[in-house]
Amino acid sequence: MDAQCDLTKADIKDSDKPKVEGGPCDVIGENIHIDTFLFEDGVCKKWRVTYNYINWCTNEQKGPYVKYYKYKDDVKPVLTCQDQMFAANPNPGNPNGICEGTVNLEASATDEGGCTANGWLKWQVFVDLWGNGTTDYEFSSFLPTNDKNLGNDTNQNGIR
Repeated sequence: MDAQCDLTKADIKDSDKPKVEGGPCDVIGENIHIDTFLFEDGVCKKWRVTYNYINWCTNEQKGPYVKYYKYKDDVKPVLTCQDQMFAANPNPGNPNGICEGTVNLEASATDEGGCTANGWLKWQVFVDLWGNGTTDYEFSSFLPTNDKNLGNDTNQNGIR
């Protein structure tokens, strides 16, 4: 069953709940538990909703009944960036005469898909320093923010 990006007990319609009937004098108690699972491959979130019922007059329990809800994000984010060129000059202090330069890449993104309010928009940048088709560096929101050492392969994927 499809849902919005956040699911609370108040969002669950009575028509979606299991039907539990009691006698005319019975008091039926309802317990709803929601487990949230986060995904990234096309589905933003999935919820497992567990319903348990108890008849307080007879102590009879019914359940658990399980129903799944999901939120699928079909709206792609919009990336905004400009083409940029950077100067690279020979460094006299470098014995190999290698050119060096400072590069500051900037871009922004917006996502109207629904699940980015809590910072769910992720990004990756792959850098090919020599234009040879080999990724030399990776920068990503998946890596720890305190990883400032370019020599590290923090996520063990063979890219520094």
